[in-house]
Amino acid sequence: MKAIRIARTRAGLTQKKLAELVDRDQSEISRIEAGKTALTVPLLLRMAKVLKVPPGKLLDETRDKAA
Repeated sequence: MKAIRIARTRAGLTQKKLAELVDRDQSEISRIEAGKTALTVPLLLRMAKVLKVPPGKLLDETRDKAA
């Protein structure tokens, strides 16, 4: 999911660091960002908290295209 990658890079985090902060594997973060793995609600909420963005922003692929 492009929105997650954008939020992660804006937060200055690598996939590895985000994975550590949400207690996941870096490869899982990579698959989620690529759209190859579904994002669960609990993980979405943890990622939003770590990235300090509303959960909906991580799901909104159109919002970042205009930015």
